[in-house]
Amino acid sequence: MVPDALADLTGGLFSAESLQIATGGGLSGVAPHQRTLIRDYVVAKMRGLVLDGDRVEGSRQLPITDTELPKVLVYTMSEAAEEWNRSPLRVQRTLELVIDVCVSKHLFLDDQADAVGNAIEQLLMQDPSLGGLAVDTIIARTDKAKVETTSVDLALLRLTFSVIYQTEHVELVPDNLEQIAARMDISPPDQQIDSEDLVELPVKEGP
Repeated sequence: MVPDALADLTGGLFSAESLQIATGGGLSGVAPHQRTLIRDYVVAKMRGLVLDGDRVEGSRQLPITDTELPKVLVYTMSEAAEEWNRSPLRVQRTLELVIDVCVSKHLFLDDQADAVGNAIEQLLMQDPSLGGLAVDTIIARTDKAKVETTSVDLALLRLTFSVIYQTEHVELVPDNLEQIAARMDISPPDQQIDSEDLVELPVKEGP
């Protein structure tokens, strides 16, 4: 049996085969959503900013032990969408992208947090299109907090960005065209049909 990554990720709730059936075979595979590409791109940029790239993850799971600190988490939250163009259908989306910088609560003073936050802002502001994946990227909010759990106490710097991007949705049309009818009003036009033609297209055989 061929492994199905989508089925593995969703615990068997969805599969690539079920999506193909639902869309009439219009999906030849499960391509990553643009949200995923945006998050992965920012993860890569953050790994180039810090000293240890392994400390950056595309996840929202907070560290659970002191040994996991420091840690940078990149993830997406809510997304608003509006119709931008009717035909072809283009949707403009505003995605909430979050970057959490987690360190020991004893190490993060306000000045240090501000310096780190400024570096991250500058990193993304210099590339607001995120390599062509977005229309624009704007800093929306900065939060500082102390987080206490049963196993670790940490200081958290959270930067929230609004990432504006667009997706185009192509209507899938069944390939069942059999005839083309052409009617012509030969010059000078007089609103009368002067010639008609009917073209029979070959019928596709097999599945």
